[in-house]
Amino acid sequence: MIKYKPIFENNSLMIWKMAIASSLSWEVAKLLGSHHPYLAPLTVILCVKSMVDQTITFAKKRFIGTILGSLLIIPVYKYIDVNALTIGLLILVSCFISKWLRLDSIVIEQVALTILLVVVLEQQAGSYAFDRIRDTLVGAIFAIVINIYLFPSTYVKRMEKTYHKYQGELSTLFLYCSDWIKGGCNPENGKQMQKQLQQVSQKLLHINGDSKKISAVFNYSPLCIKKAKMLTEYAQKVDVLHNGCTYLLTVAETFKEWGRSGKMNENDKIAWSKQMEIFSKHVEDLHDRSANSLYTNVLEEQQNQSYSFILIQATKRFMNSN
Repeated sequence: MIKYKPIFENNSLMIWKMAIASSLSWEVAKLLGSHHPYLAPLTVILCVKSMVDQTITFAKKRFIGTILGSLLIIPVYKYIDVNALTIGLLILVSCFISKWLRLDSIVIEQVALTILLVVVLEQQAGSYAFDRIRDTLVGAIFAIVINIYLFPSTYVKRMEKTYHKYQGELSTLFLYCSDWIKGGCNPENGKQMQKQLQQVSQKLLHINGDSKKISAVFNYSPLCIKKAKMLTEYAQKVDVLHNGCTYLLTVAETFKEWGRSGKMNENDKIAWSKQMEIFSKHVEDLHDRSANSLYTNVLEEQQNQSYSFILIQATKRFMNSN
């Protein structure tokens, strides 16, 4: 299994966002009268991620866990002696209540953390529970807002750069396939090409998924709607590249069998080699109708041959896909 590194992962940018959001959230927490303003930047540090959707998800779950933990512990903390047994029992009961409410592990962790800190710190310094709820909300808001609105164009630039990278790779793979067909479709070389295609195909799927997640978040952000549209357009282009990989993987298997059979003549090699060259030139728009010309000739001349027929059908489906 190929390890995939998200294309939007940018640790330097994440550090800047974390620092700015932490500073701002601290000041806002103090202005709101918090006696524990560090709780706001603590939430920022925990919530800011490279992927905006992950930041939103974690911020939401941290706030839910904080609210639930506070609701469970505030009515009883005054009547409890703080010791190992009571802390363990409180965490045990509160976490099982969270599980019963079908909350996930992240929320359960935040519930347990809130229980522990409120029990210990509320008795030492009053207002901790209220400060925790308010400052967690402040930190969560700053984590989300800064992550979305600070340098949003970097997401589009990364997507554009990544698209052009894989556009070039797919074009090269079509040319490799063309040369491979000219050489008689050696099975071992075909396996290497298929392996590379599978790797590119998997990466394109991940890239598309990441892009759609960011785009979905930007669609709800008034100042980022244009960026969302651009990301969606690139996602559609990446879909086309993925279709190209799928097509090559499909026909490569047929070419291997055809090569093994010894029935591939020179005309077959020339015709299909040229078709792959045409696809290589049109990889930016694989549904450009000018790329159909050779496939139409092949269809007319070779449709009586079984291998050609299989390849023609695959090519026809590919050319007609959207």
